[in-house]
Amino acid sequence: MMRTLYSALLISGLSWQSADCQGQGSSPSSELGSTMTAEALFGSPRPTEAKAQVAPKTSSLSVDPVAEPRPALQYRFWPRRIELKPGSANLYAARALVSLQHVDLGWTREAEQDGREHPFQMDFQVSPRIEDIRHYSDAVEQICNELGRLAFCEDQTRDLRIRDERGAAIFSTLLPEIQASRSLAKALRFRIRTLALQQEYDDAIAQLLVGFRLSEYIGDGETIIERLVGNAIASMMCDEIEFLVQQPDCPNLYWALAGLPADLGDPADQALLEMSLMQRHLPILQMAESDDFSDEVWLAHVAKAAEDLRGLGQSDLSFVSMLQLLSDNSTPSARQSLIDHGLDASVVKQMSKIRAVLLNANYQIAEQTDALKKGFLLQEPMRQRVIETSDASFGKWRDENPDSFASMLTGLLLPAVSTVNRSGIRTQLRIRRLMAVEAIRNFAANNGQLPETLEAIVDLPVPRDPFTDTAFGYSVGSETNLMSFDLSADVPEDADFLRELHVELRRK
Repeated sequence: MMRTLYSALLISGLSWQSADCQGQGSSPSSELGSTMTAEALFGSPRPTEAKAQVAPKTSSLSVDPVAEPRPALQYRFWPRRIELKPGSANLYAARALVSLQHVDLGWTREAEQDGREHPFQMDFQVSPRIEDIRHYSDAVEQICNELGRLAFCEDQTRDLRIRDERGAAIFSTLLPEIQASRSLAKALRFRIRTLALQQEYDDAIAQLLVGFRLSEYIGDGETIIERLVGNAIASMMCDEIEFLVQQPDCPNLYWALAGLPADLGDPADQALLEMSLMQRHLPILQMAESDDFSDEVWLAHVAKAAEDLRGLGQSDLSFVSMLQLLSDNSTPSARQSLIDHGLDASVVKQMSKIRAVLLNANYQIAEQTDALKKGFLLQEPMRQRVIETSDASFGKWRDENPDSFASMLTGLLLPAVSTVNRSGIRTQLRIRRLMAVEAIRNFAANNGQLPETLEAIVDLPVPRDPFTDTAFGYSVGSETNLMSFDLSADVPEDADFLRELHVELRRK
């Protein structure tokens, strides 16, 4: 099993696309999302020339008009509370991972012997034929069965309590299950796609429930990378729903989508926790709150901190550079800043040089992280507006203080909060856009035509664009031989692949 350091995931990110799964007609959803640190966002030189604008690729679907099912809640993508069973999901996750090891080992050997790609690298955007994937679907049946049991466990807690650690113990926390969860989701995808092609819709929908439950089981951990991977799995399930609804007479899935948690994919808890870990990454910051030593003793603590931070692997930080940041040149401004902060001037003047710089850095870090945290206390779209404003102010502060100890640490350890938050909004956008498609499918089935406006749809209300809290853009096609419509959303640049969706309805 691959062993992955939490620090490598947090700071380096994984070799996955940050768009979390690009959807039908875009990059393969097997490329899952990763995070980006503020150092990556602000630390490199800014481009002097604007990038050429590339028109986003429009996704397209071809579906049948189908009314809502009877009974309406016949299909579910989330278990009812009454269906949950006592027990921990961790048991079945472990069993699924053991089964995955056996399957993956066999497939790896076959791929090497035959000189072909590993099945988990298969591009599902090109719609593989059933004869190409049925064998793989049968091979992952045991994995899917274990994940099915996981989905209905009452206890979905997967808490490593990273927040209780200090210093290097945080950096070295292993998250091998996060890497492996990608393959668990891909195993489910083989099963879902095979069932869809065989038009076994009830079973395919049941597997999609398992996939969404897996996404939240992974995403509800402590770290941002767990939430991003969970969101990527949810987006992979949306890919499969887009494929499923294009199959002949696929049931209408509006209420199944409506039954998903309203906060599915929300990264607020993980972002708030990671930003609260700043002082625990470097215990010397907390030590400066209450302890003072000679500069010689502080130097020993600084050397230990420098060694810990070098373990992150992404920084040029060394003991020498730490000393430069804590040099005499920083001391006068640090002392004055502490006095301005309200500390007694006589106490500040008696502090050792390094303690003054560390204590001032601690206050600056608290001020900056609080500013970045506050947006996550709001709901969308207010949240994203506040976060973007705070993010811009944070970037400006770092630009103005490039040699500050606090600036260096926040750039190294804080996530790019706007990027993180948009991951959750993209997840909700995909779900809401699919609900809009299903509402229109229902209207067309009942009325024999498309609605003139989205407001004309009453029985299955169309959700709003989560980025703007406004209605989706909607236009009806002018073709005479088919019914078609376009849905559009006002999305940021990193979600261009979700800007436009073209849908054709096949006439019965």
